Amino acid sequence: FPFNQSAFHLVTFEEELEFIAGLNKANIDNNREVGIYVEIKEPSFHKNESRSNFSEIVIDILRKHNYTKRADKVFLQCFDLEELQRIRVQLKSDLKLVGLLSDENHRSIYNKNDFSYWTSEIGIEDMSTFVDGIGPHYSDLYEQGTTLKPSKLFNDARKHNLFIHPYTFRSDANLQPFATFDVMLEFYIDKLKVDGLFTDHPDKVVRYIEFKHKQSNTGIKLQSFSLVLIISSIAVISL
Repeated sequence: FPFNQSAFHLVTFEEELEFIAGLNKANIDNNREVGIYVEIKEPSFHKNESRSNFSEIVIDILRKHNYTKRADKVFLQCFDLEELQRIRVQLKSDLKLVGLLSDENHRSIYNKNDFSYWTSEIGIEDMSTFVDGIGPHYSDLYEQGTTLKPSKLFNDARKHNLFIHPYTFRSDANLQPFATFDVMLEFYIDKLKVDGLFTDHPDKVVRYIEFKHKQSNTGIKLQSFSLVLIISSIAVISL
């Protein structure tokens, strides 16, 4: 590879949005619009270390590119639930907000959220006042007995009308208790009927969805599924 002729640089968040806008304009005849899924990483870290209000910066850039309301093809997610509440209440954002959920092992020194509270029924009810959906690890959505069944977290989220986008589906991971990746997808997509998912293997997920729909003609249509594909690109904000 001719590295000496390359001019690689970090792509800014705004450049990524411009790329997506150009892609959608080029695909206007295909009736498929590419959306974006933005995560605000460690807002408390940025506030403590540089006094930057990262959420305001992100929302201002999104607004500049006409992402302002729930109907727009954008999700904004964060593990910091209190920050999402601030975005909804103080910043008055009308974007679709997604509360990322984790366990105690994934807490950081900056994220002080009590996930044991936010994953409880009262926490889910509280969260439903300012988010539109949740993003839990996929293993938190089932309980294992003689058969797999939806977890209390799953049922509580549905009870409070929150969409569910679990993360991260990998075909090369330990799939237990599922025999194969397709069996895993069948459980989440066809049985639990999650509203979307994160995956490092979009080709395999798309192939499963298209095959299932073609096979039964009652399966989920790819165009109606909020498939969240993790792509190999890095978007950063240039300050």
